[in-house]
Amino acid sequence: MTAGRERPQVRAVIDLDGTMLGEETGFADGKYQMNTEPYPVPLLCIDTSEHYEQGQRYGDQYVNHVILSLAKDGREIQFTDAGHMNFTDLPLFSPPLAALLGTGKRDARECLVTMNGIIRDYFDYYLKGQGTLSLQETY
Repeated sequence: MTAGRERPQVRAVIDLDGTMLGEETGFADGKYQMNTEPYPVPLLCIDTSEHYEQGQRYGDQYVNHVILSLAKDGREIQFTDAGHMNFTDLPLFSPPLAALLGTGKRDARECLVTMNGIIRDYFDYYLKGQGTLSLQETY
């Protein structure tokens, strides 16, 4: 997230199932304070459904929503039945360890293939000016 703000050569950013804590600037009067400067490049958040729903409950106190609303082109998508480790290759190499750290019921290989296709299409669109960008809200 910080690289998208601070490095002019960064032209698009993807956040994989993360909370943009670096964009929180403080806490006062029972509320989080957040960076409200426009986010200068396109931003895509790819989340598990659990993380996505958690963010919905926090509303305007969820930093990702604030930054997405400030981004040049902010979008958020979610993967159903995926856990945080489904966004890594760990479930393919060590399913027991990945399960301990958090995988969902979704097929690990299918999840990675789908996510990698989205990432490739996103960066092709924004970095190479190739293709079209049609993202679903839910995968």
